[in-house]
Amino acid sequence: MPLLVDYLQSFRFKKEEVFTFLFELFLIALVALLWFGFNGIIEQRLYAVTGGQSIDALKSSLLASTEGAAQAFLGNVKLFTYVFVIGIVVMLLLTFLLFAFSQYHSWARLLHQKISLKAIPRWCGLFSLLLLFGAGFLIIYLAFFLLLSFILPATGTLTQIVLAVSKSFFLVLILAWTTFVFYFFSEKKQMLESLHAAFSWIKKNRRTFWPVFLLAVLTFIILNLLVVYLQQKVWISASAVENFLIKIFLLTLYYNWLRLYLLKTVKKKESTLS
Repeated sequence: MPLLVDYLQSFRFKKEEVFTFLFELFLIALVALLWFGFNGIIEQRLYAVTGGQSIDALKSSLLASTEGAAQAFLGNVKLFTYVFVIGIVVMLLLTFLLFAFSQYHSWARLLHQKISLKAIPRWCGLFSLLLLFGAGFLIIYLAFFLLLSFILPATGTLTQIVLAVSKSFFLVLILAWTTFVFYFFSEKKQMLESLHAAFSWIKKNRRTFWPVFLLAVLTFIILNLLVVYLQQKVWISASAVENFLIKIFLLTLYYNWLRLYLLKTVKKKESTLS
């Protein structure tokens, strides 16, 4: 079966494809380090405000403090607020820019296009537009699960299976659609046209897309089951941070595989039509 052959061959990565995966991992690690560093700064500023005291102890010390000490405390609170708010804004912008550059860099290399910093603002615009669509997907997602909560029993194996499969379906659908958007944006350079092209391709090639998509969902479910098994048998003593980093690594690996799988599907379809 060509479908099964293409699926199995999708796990064979070329040197360029491995490089894009490693580069994205590097940028994700950079983002994580930036957030850990920011968290350390916030903890230092918070300690400067509270002196390491509990809330009750801090209230007592403020009631017994002099006017000068109270003014110093207010100054520390204001500084903490400025650092926290401005820091959050800067960190979100840096995260946004790095992820936009990550996708632009990966798609440029995969499609053998010249990398130019002038293209980054366009990709940032695309990411902003996708965030709006993401809000729409989130509303549909929440409405669907609200409906399931009325249909399914509150607990039970069947409920857990249906919820897990539904979550996997929605997540992979969003990843697949954004992959098509990124592909067509890399080719067309127009945001709205790329969004339309992604919907249009899925609609026109639904007989090709849905079997490939369902295999991608099945792969994601198997990967999740593997993670659960390893957490119970191998990573028993892993901390919450370590578990989070492992999941980010596996999700990045999965997304890189999905991107290549869908890209090869589109290229194969285009070659048959030409």
